[in-house]
Amino acid sequence: MPPPDHRDAVAALHRDPYALFARLRASNPVTWTDFFDGPVWMVTGHPEAAAIMKDARFVREHPGGAIGPVSPRVAEALEMKRRMILVRDAPFHARVRALITKAFTPGTVARRRAAIEAAAAGLLDRALERD
Repeated sequence: MPPPDHRDAVAALHRDPYALFARLRASNPVTWTDFFDGPVWMVTGHPEAAAIMKDARFVREHPGGAIGPVSPRVAEALEMKRRMILVRDAPFHARVRALITKAFTPGTVARRRAAIEAAAAGLLDRALERD
């Protein structure tokens, strides 16, 4: 069965993402969707997402990439995601996390606060210039 057409939901997402995700979490925290130009499972509920992240059947790194054909937009998003430590599986995730954890202690962040705020402001300024 093809996924439902979610164009109205996508428009709602752009208008007010918080309301849309609250509604999804309440009514359908795990849903089959085509939000991303291709059918995918979207998980919006925290208990459901936590269960999936702890279940070895749902590895985050699929050998050979995504299962099945995907649109170019989905392929691009998957490639970007593959480079993020957050979605990498063990042992890579644990090794890299151990290396970078020291850079994000409260003391280190406090000492670097001015530089972090300046970098964030610069990124936001550049993003606003593109709009």
